[in-house]
Amino acid sequence: MKIFTAALKVWSLVYKMAKDLRKIPRFCRLLIGFISEHNGRHSVIEDYEETYSEIYDSEGRNKAVLWCHSSVARSILGYVYLSLMRSITMFRNNLKVTFRNFIRYKLFSFINVFGLAIGIATCMIITLWVKRETSYDEFNTKSGRIFRLERELFRDNAYSR
Repeated sequence: MKIFTAALKVWSLVYKMAKDLRKIPRFCRLLIGFISEHNGRHSVIEDYEETYSEIYDSEGRNKAVLWCHSSVARSILGYVYLSLMRSITMFRNNLKVTFRNFIRYKLFSFINVFGLAIGIATCMIITLWVKRETSYDEFNTKSGRIFRLERELFRDNAYSR
C-alpha cells in the first residue's frame, strides 16, 4: 500500500510539472495581462494558453514558446498603436473645446493668455539672470580660486564701497 501511495504522489508531481510546462511563459502572461482590457483579461489569457498548449502538443515546446513571444510582440504593437490613436483623438478633442472657449469667453481668454505670457517671460528673464550670475568667470580654468575683495568705508555718517 505504501508503494502505491508513493507511486501516486510521484505520478501527481509528474502530471503537475507536465501541466505547468503547457502554460504560457510567465513573462508573456504578465505582458498579456498588462495590455488586455480589464474586463476580458482572463479570457484573453485563457485563449493564449489554449493555443499554446495545442502548439505544444503538436509541434513541441520550442515552437510553442516562439509562437507565444511573437504573438505577444504583435499584440504589444497593436496596443501601442491603439493607445497612440486614443491620445491623438483626445488631444484633438481638447483643442476643439479650447478653441470654442476662446471664441465664447474672449475677455477671460485674453486675461489668461496675457497672464501666461507674462509668467513665461518672467521665468525666462529670471533663468537668464541666474545663469549669468552663476557662470561669472567660468571661462577661467582656475575659476574656483578666484575671490573678490571689497572694502567698506564709513565716514561722516555715510556708507561707501
